[in-house]
Amino acid sequence: MIKGGTNSAGKSGNLRTAYSQQFIPCQLYLMPPAMRQKLERNESLTFNAFIEIENLSGDMIRLSTCSYFQVQKQLLGGIETANITIEKPELWSIWGDTYTEILRPSKRRLKVFSGFPGYEMPIYTGRIVSVFETRGSDNLGAINISCSDYRSVLRKEEGDAEDFEVSRFFEIYRLARGVFEESDQMLIISDRDVIGAFLPTGDNLQAINNTLTGQPAWSMCSGAVVVCGNRQLVAAGDVLQITDKQINFATRVFADSTAYNVVIARGLGDDGKIAEQEVRDDADIAKRGRQIYPQTVGGDNDSLADMIILAGEIIARALAGGFSANILFNPYLLPGQIINFQSDKFGIPATNAKIQGVRHQYRHGSCSTSLDQLELLS
Repeated sequence: MIKGGTNSAGKSGNLRTAYSQQFIPCQLYLMPPAMRQKLERNESLTFNAFIEIENLSGDMIRLSTCSYFQVQKQLLGGIETANITIEKPELWSIWGDTYTEILRPSKRRLKVFSGFPGYEMPIYTGRIVSVFETRGSDNLGAINISCSDYRSVLRKEEGDAEDFEVSRFFEIYRLARGVFEESDQMLIISDRDVIGAFLPTGDNLQAINNTLTGQPAWSMCSGAVVVCGNRQLVAAGDVLQITDKQINFATRVFADSTAYNVVIARGLGDDGKIAEQEVRDDADIAKRGRQIYPQTVGGDNDSLADMIILAGEIIARALAGGFSANILFNPYLLPGQIINFQSDKFGIPATNAKIQGVRHQYRHGSCSTSLDQLELLS
């Protein structure tokens, strides 16, 4: 967004004067109504799927003999992965003569596309980390490749600190920019910005996660990487609805290990001093005892009042339990996306829900999507 100033804004030579730029960090999930209606109906749908990989010249070529893929995407606490089966190993083998280097683990991009014919979108971008080639009788066999997203590269780089105070956005940007620019992915940072001295510990991925407020959340979309603290959700207008018609089977769970009722918030108090405060759900503590969230929320540059609110949100999410569902194939679902969910079988009325984890499995004639973690919002 470019906004004009109040002082004779205009053009002087090659420079624009009295203009300021304002950036609103956000992530939008948009879907044409006609496409949403097709996905909501319980009917047979036709999807396309294909995989492309970057060759040694930097061009994207199609892996034309793929027979299966599984893509696993998570918003919180996990690197996104993909497992792919490729037929005709004699053609694609890294020990062969035709495409010797194409499938060798490297930083080169691999993209999985899927969607309605003509509306395919990248549902995964990553790099190959391992290759398994199998051969049997009559030279039959396959190549199985495992991929991870580019956070695996950040894990290999040791974090270093700046000698001066910087903004939270700058700190995350300088640690992650190079890796995602190389992979041709736009980096978007969405969190509360502050100025301070950030002290990275461990590798660059850990340093970035420690810089964020709240629960470190990563969403890999179509060519974009969104880094945020898992906060602030707005659903505008109609959103995609998933009901029992699309559900193959579902599971609801409440686990002691993830149902936290105590969170420590840290930040600057009204007096300008750094303080910590325990936020808890006393009613749940009385039933189950204390279950403490494993990390402190906030840092020395954050507002303590703001972090107390965030700690309460984390407790509320944790005590809601977990819900997962295997549904009809829907490659347009991404972590962080808000949908409308309803299940008469589980007694869940129509309510907004946030996708925390999603897994797509595709084989010709047999495909499905699993919502591995669905957060019911209201």
